[in-house]
Amino acid sequence: GCGTGYTACLLAREYDARVVAIDLRPKVLEWARRRIREAGASTRVATLVADAHALPFAPNSFDAAIAESVLVFCEPTRVAAEVRRVLKPGGVFGDNELTSVRESDWLSEVFSAPVFGISIQVRPEAQWQAALEAAGFSDVSSTLHRFSPWQQLLSHLQVDGPRKYFASIVAAFTDPAVKAMFWRKDLLGYTIKAFQSLPYIRYGLYVGRKIRE
Repeated sequence: GCGTGYTACLLAREYDARVVAIDLRPKVLEWARRRIREAGASTRVATLVADAHALPFAPNSFDAAIAESVLVFCEPTRVAAEVRRVLKPGGVFGDNELTSVRESDWLSEVFSAPVFGISIQVRPEAQWQAALEAAGFSDVSSTLHRFSPWQQLLSHLQVDGPRKYFASIVAAFTDPAVKAMFWRKDLLGYTIKAFQSLPYIRYGLYVGRKIRE
């Protein structure tokens, strides 16, 4: 779920890593390739359309893997098992996912409703840890960080700059699926419930290691 390739370029630039950036959406990968070219990282970052549930790589191929807000859309243990398969022994998997810290009717309603045709499964910390452990990862650790929509906005502006960020918003609103979402009769109620749910969610960073085959 590399998105527009910001993390992939950062890894190549800051750590001189060789990166394979994968995403299920070809259009998103077009944006990623443009960012990679602009960053001068084409020799370090390759892109590939792929499904995290069935990674097209041989076992023991990678030193590390990173997922950012991907497993909320997936079967987490199945994806984690695929990641473990393609990691070398000693390899590390870092996964950043929305995490619930308290049961809430608002939270269940907001995230069980498909948004843009996609349902999101926000799980508690123990369930995310259990998913990695069930996939065979060892030494699984977790760290929770407070979720702030304003910090999210500032991060996007920092990554893309105001011109690119707001251009992407305009482009999104020309998408028929997005427009349909924002003409929902219950949009106001949905938005209110989403903001009411904010105290009950965090970003959780989950890290596990492949100790052996």
